Amino acid sequence: MGSLTSLTKKITTTSLTNAKRSQIDRLYDTEIKGFFARFNVDGTATLNFRYRSKVIANRRPVIKIGVWPTLSADMARKTAVKWVERLSNGIEPKFEIERQRQEETAKRKQKALKKASILGTFIDTHYEAHMSRNKRGDQDVSRLKRRFANFLSMDMNELTKVHVYEAQDKAEKSVSFHTFKRDYAVLQGTLNYAVEMEVIKTNPISGVSLKRPKSVADDLMRNDFELGERRALSEQEVVGLFRGLDGYTESMKDMRRRSRLKKSNRHLPNWDEVTYVDHVVPIILFIYYTGFRNGDVLGLRWEHLNADFSQVGKVIEKIAHHGKGKMYFPLVTPCQEMIRVWWEQEGKPTEGWVFCSPRHRDQRRRLSESAMRKAWKKVKEFGGLDESLDLYTLRHNFASQHLMAGSDVQMVSKLMGHSDIQTTMSHYSHLTQSHLAETLKRAERLFNPQ
Repeated sequence: MGSLTSLTKKITTTSLTNAKRSQIDRLYDTEIKGFFARFNVDGTATLNFRYRSKVIANRRPVIKIGVWPTLSADMARKTAVKWVERLSNGIEPKFEIERQRQEETAKRKQKALKKASILGTFIDTHYEAHMSRNKRGDQDVSRLKRRFANFLSMDMNELTKVHVYEAQDKAEKSVSFHTFKRDYAVLQGTLNYAVEMEVIKTNPISGVSLKRPKSVADDLMRNDFELGERRALSEQEVVGLFRGLDGYTESMKDMRRRSRLKKSNRHLPNWDEVTYVDHVVPIILFIYYTGFRNGDVLGLRWEHLNADFSQVGKVIEKIAHHGKGKMYFPLVTPCQEMIRVWWEQEGKPTEGWVFCSPRHRDQRRRLSESAMRKAWKKVKEFGGLDESLDLYTLRHNFASQHLMAGSDVQMVSKLMGHSDIQTTMSHYSHLTQSHLAETLKRAERLFNPQ
């Protein structure tokens, strides 16, 4: 720097350029008191406005207007004139800028909070990660997005009873009341978590109960067996089931044959010589032969099976929270043979999931609960089975067949993995009553041998 470090002159583009060339340290404006430029080592100049505060004693706050040449001298001058006018009205730049900054911050927070309160956004940014800690959390998230797709773009604060009932009316066309009830419970859990995370203040539908299902009146006149919810498969349905399994297997083999005709797919394994092309048929057969829940079959590990595959010993997932320990289930011969074949196809493993995800075979990941949805639909199509037949019906068939064959209710309860025999009695009362009546008839004959 030269001997002159400051200069008083009207701040313009020309004066700033000349001051820079002359290596002036500061340039003070001749027309606007407090308006000045301070030159920086990189050749730019910071344009400022200084004033005497009436609020802060003995203080002359300096307000940065901008940096020249990014901000022109004319624009900086207009800003300085504005602050002079505001000062004459008792508005100090320091406090006004701080107020504006606080307003902007509040607006950004409000905007962010508004965005976060959109149901779909909240699920993606908060709830999905929260639910990933739960064993079946990903399924709940999928159920939530699928069942309440119309809600995803809505602000959670704006959900009302009307929205709930509209969703229920729509769902009744495709799913049972109990299925929608489970879905609705997931939605309520999501909203409650949003309250916990302070994204919304209250759950707007916390007190909204679902409408009574349309079938309630009919339930008073029809028994559970006629409703078809917990029943045995008919002989025709059993034949259709195995026909469907064969059809599924053959269709997959045929697809693989055609795929291997392409040179780029020659590396794919030949399925013509294998019994099971994938996990689908073994899983369905395992449910059919054991009455296991879908989740317990998917959670089956090779460590749960004894050496000759005659018995399974595992903790039933649904009742694990009751403190129930490992339970043991015998396997019938067809099931043992099926598992043995699958074990040999899988390379005779000694540990890991019995049915792992085909997409992550190297990691040997567990299959998701939804893994059987599309496959089960195909099996039903090949077997000519009713479209509404649920995979869970195979579990009900297992219990129903045993009870109709005269098996002891307590034994069936253990085979089903129920935590309480009353569960079995309540679910299959239409069958157990018949069984009890037959038992009484046999006792009657003993009392009256003639």
